[in-house]
Amino acid sequence: MNILQKETIGVATLGAALACALTGHSVTAQDFASLPPTSDATELVALVEDAGRALATVPEGLSEPTYWMEVPGAGTSERRCVEVPTPGPVRSGEFRLTYMPVRPQAGRPHKIAWSPTDGSPSMSLQVRGRLVSDPESTLALRTSRIARTTGADDDTWYFFPSMIEFPASGEWVVVATSGANWGCFIFDVTAPGAPVP
Repeated sequence: MNILQKETIGVATLGAALACALTGHSVTAQDFASLPPTSDATELVALVEDAGRALATVPEGLSEPTYWMEVPGAGTSERRCVEVPTPGPVRSGEFRLTYMPVRPQAGRPHKIAWSPTDGSPSMSLQVRGRLVSDPESTLALRTSRIARTTGADDDTWYFFPSMIEFPASGEWVVVATSGANWGCFIFDVTAPGAPVP
């Protein structure tokens, strides 16, 4: 089953990103507008992680999908920003990403499936990103397009298929939230026309 189906997003102005705030959920997405306009990656990541740890968390004792344990990936279950390796999958906090086994290229859609630990068919996903070197360069996605698959022992898990287009090359800090699920991912995006590693 191909879990990566087409849905494209691109650059959003900061004002448009703010307009994408989720409603009706216990957690709203990371608000980059509320963070200092730093172009220092270490400082930005620390600010994002502090904000993420202050948000509500998923219920304790929640079992993870069997698929996650059968197909190990990089990352951590802690609410920390993690670098996105090639290939994946990779985990941060309550999200696990599956994606194309190449680095994203600016201006070209990149397939990403966002899988929350605590998923349900009624959930929505919000993604926001900021280019480290340019605080004004942002992206935003809000979607309720959720899919479901069945793994071993009828282990059902939910994910949000997407196609994300990074508008510029460089290091991007991207935060995903859905309900009480939170994850932060650092993408190294190549320049348009550059060889895809």
